Amino acid sequence: MSKAQAQKNRRHVVAIASRMFREKGTAVSIADLMKAAGLTHGGFYKQFASKEDLVDEAIAHAFDEQAAHSPVAIEEPAGDHEAARRTLIEDYLSVWHRDHPLGGLPRLRIRR
Repeated sequence: MSKAQAQKNRRHVVAIASRMFREKGTAVSIADLMKAAGLTHGGFYKQFASKEDLVDEAIAHAFDEQAAHSPVAIEEPAGDHEAARRTLIEDYLSVWHRDHPLGGLPRLRIRR
């Protein structure tokens, strides 16, 4: 497999993971994820060091997609943490996010 094809596969897996994590949470198995991507389970470990690495990339991908569809920037306004938090919450609670749940932020399962 060429380097270009490997990069294309990686981007594809990240996009699929981002969608699946938004739909089902991060408890999605590697086997189910790779099956949805049309790739082998073993191929996952050629692309990612761990599932946590994929989760990080998939969440970043979800934020990038959210920002692309959002009327407001997710970037922190001039170091104002409160304004950034408020902007993110308002965007998360927006009509667009309600109407496009798979285009929004992923549902994360917090383990305690």
